Amino acid sequence: SGQLIARKQMELTEKLQRQLLVGTRYLDKGRKLHTMGGLKNLIDTYAPANAIDFGGNIWASDRAVEDKIDAMLDIIAEKAFDKPVMYVSPAFMKKFKYIQDDQFRTTPDAKSRGIGVVKKYNSHTFGEIDVVQLQGLGGLMDDLIFFVDESQFGYKAMKSRGWHTYPLARNGDSYRWQVLGEYTAKLDIPEAAVYAYNLGL
Repeated sequence: SGQLIARKQMELTEKLQRQLLVGTRYLDKGRKLHTMGGLKNLIDTYAPANAIDFGGNIWASDRAVEDKIDAMLDIIAEKAFDKPVMYVSPAFMKKFKYIQDDQFRTTPDAKSRGIGVVKKYNSHTFGEIDVVQLQGLGGLMDDLIFFVDESQFGYKAMKSRGWHTYPLARNGDSYRWQVLGEYTAKLDIPEAAVYAYNLGL
């Protein structure tokens, strides 16, 4: 049972990760069902002007891609307290890793986060910013990139509702368990985050 419970908690943690990025806030009082809004939903709700059309297939020109990214960073330049971090998918990274390849090595350094080819992007607004490649999201991020000041965004468990395992009524010769966790996310200044869609991948 310990192994099964651990596996179920790992599956739920993966769902929480997806929810933090692309989850939609929802409340059904009758069924006592609620879901947490993620980063995209918070931007769409409170700072809709920060959802930017990337322009589709503009990859023939490095300069066009850099101009689009730098324009996104300009939007949040005066609202962010710390340097923003860039969240990308493996699909985006396959093309993005060749941008500025004459200026940067693609080998990750000791401070890189994520899996695979992760590097920094040299922006004209903030200088070098971290690029984090997110894995295991089942294609949910394939048409999205995010820039977010991580000091403004986070999540926590609801009071006394972090991961818990509860035994349920015994069913014949088997035991049943429930793995439960309730979390909430917060973006202090929605204007300090921006995302792009229509990446033309």
